[in-house]
Amino acid sequence: MSVSLGIENYYEIYGEGQPILFIHGSYASTSTWKKLVEELSKNHKCILFKLPGHCGLSDPKDFDKPTVKTEFALLDGIIQKECPQGFHLVGHSYGGVVALALALEQIWPVLGMTLYEPVSTWVLDLVQEKKALQLLRDFLNDYIPKAKQGMPVGGDVIDFWCHAPVFNHFPEGVREQLLLLQKNNLRHWSICTQASYNQDNLNALSIPVSLVVGSESSPVAHAIIHALEHLLPSAEARCIQGANHLLVTTHKDACLAAMW
Repeated sequence: MSVSLGIENYYEIYGEGQPILFIHGSYASTSTWKKLVEELSKNHKCILFKLPGHCGLSDPKDFDKPTVKTEFALLDGIIQKECPQGFHLVGHSYGGVVALALALEQIWPVLGMTLYEPVSTWVLDLVQEKKALQLLRDFLNDYIPKAKQGMPVGGDVIDFWCHAPVFNHFPEGVREQLLLLQKNNLRHWSICTQASYNQDNLNALSIPVSLVVGSESSPVAHAIIHALEHLLPSAEARCIQGANHLLVTTHKDACLAAMW
C-alpha cells in the first residue's frame, strides 16, 4: 500500500519503548486514550491514530462505497514509519473494528491486541446470534434513515452502546462537536456491518487477544465479545463491573489491567 501524503497529520506519539498503536472510535478522538496513555507512555511508545474525518482532519473520500481499506492505507504508512518491527494494537468501539480487521489481514506485525467493546457487528451473523441481531436491526432501522436526513441523532448511537441515556449529560459544546461527525458515523456503520471476513479468518488469528466489555453496556456489545471469544483461538474476555461503552475514559485502572 502507498503511504498517504501528509501521513504525519494522522497520528500523535507519546513516550518511548515497545510500540502500542491505538485506534479511537466513532464520535470520538485521540483524547479517548488520554488516561491510559498517561500511564502507558512511561514505558511504551504510544502511537495514537486519528480516524479520517476526526480530530480536525478532512473527511475520507469513500462515502459512496465505504471500505476499511481507507484506514489501512493510512495505518500502513504509520506502521512503516513508526513500528515496522512489531507493535501491540488497541482499539475501542469502531476503532476496535479497524484494529480487528487490520490484524485479520495478517500483513502487519501485530504482536497482541486489546479490543475495548469492538462494534464488529458482522461477527453476529457468523454465529447467528438472533436476539442481538434483532436488537441491532431495530436500532439501525430507526437511526439510519434519520441520520441520512440530517436529523441530529448521533447521541442515540452513544446511548445504544452504553445501554443508558448518557449523551444528554455531556457538556453542550461536546454534544455539538460530536454531532458534526454524524456523516462519518454512517460510514462506520456500513463498515461495521460488512462481513468482509469469515470464521476461518478468525480461527486463523493466533495472536493473544484481550476482549473487554463493561457490565452495563448494550447486550449487543456483550454478544460481540462472546462471539469473538468463541471464534478467536487465543482470546480471553474480561468484564469490567460498573462500566459501560465509555469504559476507557471512566475505568482507567481496570482497562489497563485488562490489556493483553
